[in-house]
Amino acid sequence: MARKRKKDYHLPHRVYCHRGWHFFVDHTGKWHKLGRTWDRQAKEKWLEFSEGQSAPGTVAHLLDDFLAYCAAQRSKRTLEDNEREARTLKCVFARIPAHLVAPRHVKSYLDKRNDRTGKPAAVRANREIALLSSAYAWALGRDEWPSIALNPCYGVPRNPESPRRGYVQTSQLVRFGKRFAPDWMRRYVLLKRITGLRQGELLSLTPANIAERGLELVTAKTTRRKRFRWTWRLRVVIDSICGSAPDVKRVALFTARHGGPLSARGFKAAWARAMRAYMAAGGARFREDDIRVKRARDASSFRHQQENPGREELSRGERHDRANVVKVTPLRSFDHEYLEN
Repeated sequence: MARKRKKDYHLPHRVYCHRGWHFFVDHTGKWHKLGRTWDRQAKEKWLEFSEGQSAPGTVAHLLDDFLAYCAAQRSKRTLEDNEREARTLKCVFARIPAHLVAPRHVKSYLDKRNDRTGKPAAVRANREIALLSSAYAWALGRDEWPSIALNPCYGVPRNPESPRRGYVQTSQLVRFGKRFAPDWMRRYVLLKRITGLRQGELLSLTPANIAERGLELVTAKTTRRKRFRWTWRLRVVIDSICGSAPDVKRVALFTARHGGPLSARGFKAAWARAMRAYMAAGGARFREDDIRVKRARDASSFRHQQENPGREELSRGERHDRANVVKVTPLRSFDHEYLEN
């Protein structure tokens, strides 16, 4: 039981006055300085340290409000990425009043952002500042944020990025799938190879997506219903996935060990294990999204290349014609030995 307070009875729990300063002592015993007087600013810091709440009007509070607004509009995977980016931003901007952030602060962050090993993280800095810019753009003109009159990220040049130029050879995919990836991952790679769907779209597939005319789903980016027409190759892959556990009622095409849908975190861990084994045997590392890039590059025509990854068409007339269901032809090339054990 904590020792009974002998003085400063007006102060809340774990707040003490020592040598003219007010401190908050957390559960680990660390002392956090709040200020010389128990005023509004000191109380805001106390709320932030004691209850995990961001002080009102700060950048941390702005990011929390913006993420709460995006919770119903963005996918679970995107929200997880945004929350991770917000935690990094709060390490620098957390206690700064949102209306006092200037473009020079944003530029300094872009120039000095490093990862845990001390190496420059220019690309991650771009993503984090993009989130901060979206938060400011959302807050402009809102009654909850009357003090914000401009977006300090607007006009600040981002760090240069170079596109990935690697190309995954078919022989690499075959070797990775047959020798190092588990059976379900081998089928996952092949389905992604011939459809070009995103990771979240593939992991969210259920038996309800298997229709009479093809594989139907709603794409994540365009929110448009898309149908992959049945071909012999697509049918073989889907039958192989569904036939891997015929006696089990599947809640998703790709399931975890406990029988539930495979999460993005579980897939990432499984992919990392298989890729480490592949690289230890002399294979060149490639990422999961490189398979989607390979699908687009191997497309037989520009139209086939555009319709498959789920992007919008350039022509307004074509957008109008495809307002209902987008029909997609799966990739015709097929690795015959890929499903063999």
